[in-house]
Amino acid sequence: MNYDNFKAILAKSNRRILLVGFLFLLIGAPILVSNFIGNSQMAAWIISLLFILLGLLVIIRSMNDLSKIKSDSLPLLKAIKQKQLDYVVWIYQKEITSKVEGVKVSKSNNIIVRSNDNKHFEIVLTKKTSPTEIITYLTTLFPKVYVGYSDEIKREVELQLKNKTNR
Repeated sequence: MNYDNFKAILAKSNRRILLVGFLFLLIGAPILVSNFIGNSQMAAWIISLLFILLGLLVIIRSMNDLSKIKSDSLPLLKAIKQKQLDYVVWIYQKEITSKVEGVKVSKSNNIIVRSNDNKHFEIVLTKKTSPTEIITYLTTLFPKVYVGYSDEIKREVELQLKNKTNR
């Protein structure tokens, strides 16, 4: 894994999130149109507007992040380029299991990255992308990072970030 591969994974992750935003719009738009055509109720207006608003927010944020990825101005990429060794404080793998009527249908993995400015990044991975490879790559760039998820690590990171903000 190198910088360009990691940058491509981040871009692909944001494109997947962008797709979710468009799906929200596709759900909200027909409901909104039906409000104008038929006998609409307040709940239908609220639901349609919530879907549309959420879709627009996700799309705007994803487009903004994609533009920052392209220009290397995303904070995580800037930290890598500028060798800010303490920027990332915690990395862990988030496993997502999908079930239908109690039967496991699929499993996917995302990577959660927490920075020293108390921001979270979630990298949405495809099945072909190895979470271990990304974690290994990031730990070589940020050697003081906590890796893995546990309540003890969570407390340590929160304490570390709290002490940083109190300075």
